[in-house]
Amino acid sequence: EVVTADGTGAARILFKIDSFRFQTEAMGKRIEFDSAKPDKELLADTDLGMGRTMNPAMAILGVPLEFALSPAGEITAIEGVDAMNRKYLDAVDAVGAKYLPDAIDAPTLESLTEKWSELLFPALGGGTLKGDGARNASFRTTYLEVWSAVTKGRLRVTHADPESFRVEFRGRTEIERLAREPKSPMAAAIAKAHVQSSDDSYANSWHFDRSAGRLTRSRLHAKFQFWVSRSAGVDADGRPLYDPRFTDIERVTLVELLGG
Repeated sequence: EVVTADGTGAARILFKIDSFRFQTEAMGKRIEFDSAKPDKELLADTDLGMGRTMNPAMAILGVPLEFALSPAGEITAIEGVDAMNRKYLDAVDAVGAKYLPDAIDAPTLESLTEKWSELLFPALGGGTLKGDGARNASFRTTYLEVWSAVTKGRLRVTHADPESFRVEFRGRTEIERLAREPKSPMAAAIAKAHVQSSDDSYANSWHFDRSAGRLTRSRLHAKFQFWVSRSAGVDADGRPLYDPRFTDIERVTLVELLGG
């Protein structure tokens, strides 16, 4: 919901998540979860551990966030972050206090800015972007508190007609070490990290309704390998040894904005 707008592009937007569906694979099983019809047996399965993931996500449904946008469409502030963070951490605590020290997935100003910049408020820039033109753009996502996955690529128009237009972004992801120290034990154990990706490993697209003057749909599909190395002592010559492990990350998020 648009709270205020001055015609320059600057605005304040009130946003709440009504529901979500989540799909993954774990322990050889395909798991599907719908927040509108929560599977209590699935949430109680301690082997799968889905309660730790889904209960906090459901706890923040309906919690309002108010985004302040610059004339360029970039997020400059978010109100409601503290309330959302508290509800999320309370839900983690209810699942088990042992999870709290490593609850680095709790919503913060940084993580919410990163997430919704790529899904709802992409900095497309002003003016006209012709069908055969393109612009440089970048997005970032923080992993394990201090590792920033930075994706650089190009924006281009893929469809335009009097009713709507679509913009697509494709790019390559690389990792950067942020200039700060991790707070959680899980993140502090990581000595090195890097990403293996291709030039189009990160694909975003946004569909805009011209008559309504708003975004109606966005889709993110990111696929890359995320490598982390933990310290594993030293060799015979005193040189540090590391234990490298990788995770195949595939993120697919579809957001639909319904109504007027």
